[in-house]
Amino acid sequence: MAEFSNRFLRGLNAGSVRPARGGANKAVGLILLLSLPFLLVVWFYTQSAKLSYDITELTRERDSLKSQNKMLEMKVQVAMSGSGIEHIARERYGFRPAKPGDVQVIKKEYGALGLF
Repeated sequence: MAEFSNRFLRGLNAGSVRPARGGANKAVGLILLLSLPFLLVVWFYTQSAKLSYDITELTRERDSLKSQNKMLEMKVQVAMSGSGIEHIARERYGFRPAKPGDVQVIKKEYGALGLF
């Protein structure tokens, strides 16, 4: 009788349904495989937003540098004009207009050959 019960119990266990080994791993792999396109779309969207922000910032910086460059070009033009040079000479170096008698003309005498 004990043998019958052991065979009977083994038979019941032998026919029972068990999940296949690695079934959980397959499910996780399938979930990852199916979510990969979604994750890629999200990643591309965030990269696109980041690059758009960078482009906006660089455009602002470029516009600021262009306006600064125009201002500096105008300063150079003013400084290179006659009145600009005179203003710099007076303000920065303390030059003043020459008074009568401050300027002496030196005449050069030429030698027999006309060189000196």
